[in-house]
Amino acid sequence: MVSTEDVKKYLSSRKAIDDHAVIIAGREVPHPLLREELALCTGKWKRIRKYTLRRHDASHTYRDFVNSGAPGMVFAVNTGEDDSLDFPKIHVRFASIRDLIIRSMYSMIALHNEGGYVEHDLCWEMFDHIANLPQVKDGEGDVEDLDFENATLLSIDVGSNSVVIAAGGDWQEPKTFTATLGSDRLLHCSDEFDGYDDRGLPYAKILEILYGNVSAAPKVLQDASFR
Repeated sequence: MVSTEDVKKYLSSRKAIDDHAVIIAGREVPHPLLREELALCTGKWKRIRKYTLRRHDASHTYRDFVNSGAPGMVFAVNTGEDDSLDFPKIHVRFASIRDLIIRSMYSMIALHNEGGYVEHDLCWEMFDHIANLPQVKDGEGDVEDLDFENATLLSIDVGSNSVVIAAGGDWQEPKTFTATLGSDRLLHCSDEFDGYDDRGLPYAKILEILYGNVSAAPKVLQDASFR
């Protein structure tokens, strides 16, 4: 079991910057932003909370940290089921749904650049920000967490910090639900109903919602070819 001091030492080490890969859609790929964000953290690390989130019937330990060198940023370190630093996953917790979606877009670009297969959704990185995954019954009637294999982003409401997502595994009955970003910087799911709409938001529409118009978005996002 690792301690808070162990995680602080890891975050302060060059190793954390060099090991800046994150898990995206089941693949470990370098994230285009995380290295730069960690490099800003030249001050002292402070843990602001420790908690667990359920992921497919397993409890994963998270610790949220802030650093005086990067005001306003919250870094969440997931040490997994066994609470070890063997394969830590580092996420940035955002205060707005807009910033979280933009982060997910950069994640998809990173996956595409590494030769990974990218489907028509931007929900993969959101998975690790969800506090309460919707529950479904499997073929035998047992309850399990909703899978994000076929997740699709249906709508974005920047004003209410919420999105509507349709998702479900290949062997699951799909669900559509609302995910709202709370003061804890986690997505909280509500308003669930059975069914799946695969008519996700067109990529240009997503950029329009986030930036006002497509031409105002960074060129790297305008040129993204994963959708």
